[in-house]
Amino acid sequence: MEEVRAGKREMVKQFLEGLASLDFTLENITDGSKLEILLDRLDIPKAEETAYSRFKKYIQKRVVGKGEEFSFEKRKNVREALRIRVYLDMFVKSALGYLGITGGDVVYYTRLAYVLTKRLKSKRVVNWSEILERSSDLWNGGRVPDPKVGRAIAMLTAKVFYQLKHGKYRLGTPTPYELFPEESGGFKKPLRAKRHSTRKKSEDQLSEAIV
Repeated sequence: MEEVRAGKREMVKQFLEGLASLDFTLENITDGSKLEILLDRLDIPKAEETAYSRFKKYIQKRVVGKGEEFSFEKRKNVREALRIRVYLDMFVKSALGYLGITGGDVVYYTRLAYVLTKRLKSKRVVNWSEILERSSDLWNGGRVPDPKVGRAIAMLTAKVFYQLKHGKYRLGTPTPYELFPEESGGFKKPLRAKRHSTRKKSEDQLSEAIV
């Protein structure tokens, strides 16, 4: 069993090293054929569960708790934004784990992924190559501990984001039941006011920041 794990670790490291050397071509960006090498069998189901749980908490806080009105389209955008965040975290943290990068250094690379996603989100896919080429400031100049790892994370981010928006991880059309969980009777009472953590603030802003 340990030999199998060691073999997979080596395969993943080779995959990530390869990402760092890939050109930012559309062919490379849109190729998501090997992404699952970073994941375990249950990672995607867990990610979907986590993303929807965060969406329901968001709706409970903003709609049930504060009385705000969210249209179908706005709910869909929030749902997608939270899901993108969960998937990015899953892939980036898995990649960093295989590279032995833990602790505070993880923050630099996840921040790179979030910023790069913001740069890509409003642009046509045909322009992504140019945007990536112009985004080397995100992994050069001391913004991340290792520029080579940063470049690999940039390519990984572009691949995952493409699959989330246009490929195999794309969210299907949500049903009204999914987007209006408060109407199913699942929320008994408004959330009590709590002090906002940095994470909560960032999640409240995701509909504007990612989608």
